[in-house]
Amino acid sequence: KFRYARAAYFGLCKVSAQSHLKAMCLNLLKAANRLSVPVAA
Repeated sequence: KFRYARAAYFGLCKVSAQSHLKAMCLNLLKAANRLSVPVAA
């Protein structure tokens, strides 16, 4: 989903920041998917 195979930046600080942001986004998506309860039709 987030094209996590390659960093978009050069430099350790920017790459680690990008890595942390992507990890946060994935965790937020997991939490949102876990919270959403399917409504009975």
